Order: sequence, then C-alpha cells, then structure tokens
Amino acid sequence: MGRIEQAEDGLSAKQRGLLLWCLKYVEAMEARRDDLALQCLEQGIPWKPAHRTAAARAATSRTLLRLEERGLIERVAPGGRTKAIKVTPLGRLVALKMKEPK
Repeated sequence: MGRIEQAEDGLSAKQRGLLLWCLKYVEAMEARRDDLALQCLEQGIPWKPAHRTAAARAATSRTLLRLEERGLIERVAPGGRTKAIKVTPLGRLVALKMKEPK
C-alpha cells in the first residue's frame, strides 16, 4: 500500500468531507490569484465554525485533530484554538485521489 492509499485508508465520512472542502477552497483561491487569495494560501484557510452545539464543535475539533495526526492538514492554532487550516502536500494528494472516479 502506497503512502497516499495508507493516508486515505480509514478516513471517516466527516474527515473525507472536510478534506475535500479544504481542497475545494484552496483550488478556488488558486484560481483567483489576487492578493487576498495569495494571503489565504500562505496563512491558511480561515476557520470559524458556526456549530450551534458544543457536541458538534467537539466532533469537528476531533476531526481536525485526526486529519492533522495523519499529516493531511496543519492547524494554525495560537492558544490552542484553530484559526486557520493549511492543507499539506500529502493532504492535497489524498483529496485529489478521493475526487477521482472509482
């Protein structure tokens, strides 16, 4: 099993969805090529979840942590609270593979 397949193996639906959302956001910023888009790519995708319940926030936090543990994203988290997300090169490859038709 290759590195990409190993990183993808066992991802939950929530992890897959979040990683694909991140890829979509990054691709949109790359297509724009303006100063704001370039700043976003350098600093990470701004992160401010709008969950209404503590349980939903906790579940999303665990999802981010697990993606980071797999090396698919990096959280920008000053003070422990995620402010932005950066997709790693491995994360991008995994997300692109997930987009491929099976």
